[in-house]
Amino acid sequence: MERMPDAPEGDVLSPNQSVSQDQKYCMDCGKVIFRRAEICPNCGCRQLPASPLPYPVPIAQTYQTINPPVLQASQSLQGDFVGKMVLLIGLNVLWNGLGNLCVGDDRGWGYGFLNWIFFALSFFSAAIPCILFFAYCGYMGYQFLLAQQSELIAQQNQNRLTS
Repeated sequence: MERMPDAPEGDVLSPNQSVSQDQKYCMDCGKVIFRRAEICPNCGCRQLPASPLPYPVPIAQTYQTINPPVLQASQSLQGDFVGKMVLLIGLNVLWNGLGNLCVGDDRGWGYGFLNWIFFALSFFSAAIPCILFFAYCGYMGYQFLLAQQSELIAQQNQNRLTS
């Protein structure tokens, strides 16, 4: 295999040096090769395609540089969402539907009434209906909170666009 005259030297760089944008490291031997090289000229190892960036950029960092006000708003909404989820689950442990009512879901009255029926059935079937109904009420409350949060985000975006 012949080396191209303009190929990189193939030396391992010291820690204070970095590769240029048209270079990368060999996956096997660690020497510097062309970014578009499919086979390392030093060791002959087949290379995977190079990433478009010379280093990985965390998604959160990229998003923060693009639109910081939206990120800050979503962090405050997320804190509110977590608090409401804790309230939902905690009160649904006491009585199904109670947590739904406290987070603003009016269907909690119906869930509370149905809980009496499932509670009565649980005497004959080892509490399995109550456990399943608890999971269902928690999931429905979670879906309600997600819809509520997406409405708040849409409203904030609309307010930001109009101002």
